[in-house]
Amino acid sequence: MKISVFDSALRLPAISTTAANAYRDHIEKMERMVDAALSKKADIWELIGYNSLSLMYDNHRYHVRCMSTIFCFNAYNLLTPAIVWLYRAYHSSGFSYKYFPVDFRSWQKALSDILPPEAAAEINQIYQWMIDHHEEFLLLADSPDYQTLPDTNDFQER
Repeated sequence: MKISVFDSALRLPAISTTAANAYRDHIEKMERMVDAALSKKADIWELIGYNSLSLMYDNHRYHVRCMSTIFCFNAYNLLTPAIVWLYRAYHSSGFSYKYFPVDFRSWQKALSDILPPEAAAEINQIYQWMIDHHEEFLLLADSPDYQTLPDTNDFQER
């Protein structure tokens, strides 16, 4: 029996405080490295749908801060909805779905180059999981039946 990507996320290994802190402490350096690496790709314009590079840079700035929070609290229940939202939002702006695994691999490279080896190894597992589940995220992003935000009726007083 295949487990859902939601359940799979909840089974990810907890990130140690040391690794989460290393990630947080190197946010800006990793962000600059990923910006530079992707900007130099020959197919960057196809990947980002001929949008400005600044839109991609914004994505990196938001991504690294969101992931830092998820790692800090091991809040993997947020991971799949956040990724599906990301796929929907950026794809609707013209980004190719092919962009996301390329982006995640760039984060893996930055982690390996910048963080202490133990921290990089812990966090790279999460990025590998994101790459491994790309097709499932894509299907959810394209599904009109999947809501990334709760129905507002869930919050009405009863």
